[in-house]
Amino acid sequence: MRFATHGAFSSQRLYMLMVEKKLGAKLPHVAYTSGHDVSTALLGGHISSAFGVTTNQLPYVQAGDFRIIGVTSKERVKELSDAPTFAEQFDNDQSQVFPSPHGLVAPRRTPDDKIIAMQNLIKEALEDPGVQAKMAKAGLTCNYLPHDEFQEVIDGMWATIGKVLKENNMVSK
Repeated sequence: MRFATHGAFSSQRLYMLMVEKKLGAKLPHVAYTSGHDVSTALLGGHISSAFGVTTNQLPYVQAGDFRIIGVTSKERVKELSDAPTFAEQFDNDQSQVFPSPHGLVAPRRTPDDKIIAMQNLIKEALEDPGVQAKMAKAGLTCNYLPHDEFQEVIDGMWATIGKVLKENNMVSK
């Protein structure tokens, strides 16, 4: 059973390395250059499964072409309520929560007042019901975090990613 992701070092590929370790199994991986290429390969039967970004797969799920096996978020995705989280599938093991945080970044020397102004604008936009509806339609969640809390999330993700890379000999130890 071959699975594909949109890159050899994508977060989806790294997560599957964690799953392989947990299961004690080795799953053949095929790296593509984009999520759209992955979807095309899955539709064409060139691969038997794929791990991707909700925004790429949601239209195919809604059309009945794909079936979601699981999501790495802490909670089920509203638009994919039938798809269990991987944490649920692994006896509520929270180490199987592997979010994919996105954020706005600025150069290190950006003045604090500019950072605060940008944060306020982003927070206001994410609270807008119209923006929330568009994000939900794409299968995305909006969880605003101020820059210091977001940095903690990023630091935690990098720690996990670094561990996976080292355990799989993908970087120097």
